[in-house]
Amino acid sequence: MVFSKLDAVQNIPLSAPATDVAFIGDGILGYIAGGSAAGGAFLPTCGPSTAGALGNVSVSAQLLRPLPDGQSVLAFSGSNLETVTADITGSPSIGASGCPAPTGFLNIANNVNSAGNLGNGSFTPSQFFVSADGTTAYILGAPSLPFVIQFNLASQTAFDISLLGNATPLSASLSPAGDLLFVGANDGTVHVINTTSLADTEQVTFPFPQNSLCVGPGTPATQVETMLTITDAAQSGSNTTYTYNSLSGPALNPGESIVISGMANSGNDGTFTITALGSGTFTVVNPSGVAASNQSGTALSGAICTPDLVAVKP
Repeated sequence: MVFSKLDAVQNIPLSAPATDVAFIGDGILGYIAGGSAAGGAFLPTCGPSTAGALGNVSVSAQLLRPLPDGQSVLAFSGSNLETVTADITGSPSIGASGCPAPTGFLNIANNVNSAGNLGNGSFTPSQFFVSADGTTAYILGAPSLPFVIQFNLASQTAFDISLLGNATPLSASLSPAGDLLFVGANDGTVHVINTTSLADTEQVTFPFPQNSLCVGPGTPATQVETMLTITDAAQSGSNTTYTYNSLSGPALNPGESIVISGMANSGNDGTFTITALGSGTFTVVNPSGVAASNQSGTALSGAICTPDLVAVKP
């Protein structure tokens, strides 16, 4: 559907399902992910009727993002990235419309080039965005992909960014300068990633009750997630038994998921399922666990509320 403030609404039939659209810098045409048997389509936007100008592009695409050169878009499909660049030519003449053919004298050719492969097999993306300078793409596959993929378009190199505590990325947003990536994760924190070193430099928490992400009805608000302070860990075979204090919120229950972070040994961090409860203890299956005492880790259980939509303020 094409909506204009000046012209009537146009409904343009597509020969195949479409999943996304992106426009080049001056807005003269948009690229469509799908829409044709060729895998993609393009649609000039100027002129009283655009239906006759719908063209095909041999590109495989699920998602499209414009690039800052003003002439190109980046296409994502499965685990592959491609660029599509518009080559617009034509000589003006008196009385001729400055629109793409067939309504005007401009001609459009599309150059499709491989930008690289992410190296993670085919997956369904949950987020796909490009840095402001167009040098780097970021892809998330929440909740199944346990890391963020950073892709350097110049070197065609992919890097997997893992989060501390084996947390799973849910949503991410990039700073305007492109130096920091903010990632909301299933451990209830926002991870701050240095995009050069790829280090997880900080985990921003939202402590109850001042900044809780998850509260129920009532005044004061009812806490519906359980928060713990972990003091010790004991390892027995493939099981880790944690000692805790300062429990707030509903009681723990076997079978609940629990997210542990901040332990001195990273093998004790992670997302687990509670298999047994004791007096001030709980046990999980964790073959990587390490016996440790005098700890100051934290844990969340119950109705864990997570920062699953992150956006950087401009």
